[in-house]
Amino acid sequence: DGCAMAKRLAGAHRRVARNFGSKRRVGRSMNTTRPSSRALVAPEADLAKLQRRVDACNTILDQDLDTFVPFCIGGKRLGYLKESFAAKLERHGNVFVRQSEGIALHEQLQSERIRTEEVGKVMQQLWNEGTIVGWREELFPVRESFHDSPMLLLERAAVA
Repeated sequence: DGCAMAKRLAGAHRRVARNFGSKRRVGRSMNTTRPSSRALVAPEADLAKLQRRVDACNTILDQDLDTFVPFCIGGKRLGYLKESFAAKLERHGNVFVRQSEGIALHEQLQSERIRTEEVGKVMQQLWNEGTIVGWREELFPVRESFHDSPMLLLERAAVA
């Protein structure tokens, strides 16, 4: 389903919103903590503001996904790329290859470390060209789901 990723993200945001404001309280001893019997809950107005922000971010419709190119590693779809960005990645055929399902990492890039290094070199070059802006020196884990091990670490500026 084309919207599955957006739905998973919206679900995660709702879980964060439900837990927003819950805190742990320090017990009588400095070495013990226990959950408070009365968890602090954010006022409804704060939750409503957070939900409006989540809704504002969920703007991609199923038909919009047709304008993006899937990004895959090892046959797993991990995200989507704008066609113009995908075309720039194709110039680096030793790292990125166009396949029927979208843009994929070259099969020779077998480990997280090697993927991170090789993709990082390409992202640095695209930053030098001005394609990527706002370089942060912060690596973002690219993975299929939150609890999976990263497939690679990618400069956060390249993620947006």
